Amino acid sequence: MNRNHTVRSLASAAVPLIASFLGALSVQAQTAEITGRVTDATGAVVPGTNITVTSVGTGAERKVSANQDGYYAVPLLLPGAYVIQVDHSGFKPITRSGVVLEVDQRAEINFTLEVGGVAEHIEVQAGTEQLNTVEASQGQVIENKRR
Repeated sequence: MNRNHTVRSLASAAVPLIASFLGALSVQAQTAEITGRVTDATGAVVPGTNITVTSVGTGAERKVSANQDGYYAVPLLLPGAYVIQVDHSGFKPITRSGVVLEVDQRAEINFTLEVGGVAEHIEVQAGTEQLNTVEASQGQVIENKRR
């Protein structure tokens, strides 16, 4: 009787484990993956590049960074259309749309970054004096206060 009880206990413990394993396999089989490498115009890798993958249908975003060898991977994506944005300081950002993933697809999408200019954002909150750049004269307004 002890032996039958042990066999039943093992069987009842194994069934949920097998079911969860099969469930995980079915989830992986219904997803896709985007992988690739980020380099510059000379072919050198650009580690630390930010990659944002956005689902067109749901708006859900996944953010990853390229590793020290310039490779990135975005696994477990649902099939559908995606937009990929790639940016790294000192380089022009890239946006790639029209990426359509099918079930169990592994899309390899590589990016070549181009050096970009430094962008500055200056916000003026106070009034400024207008400068006269045409004449070499100097003037000043003097207020006359009467009492």
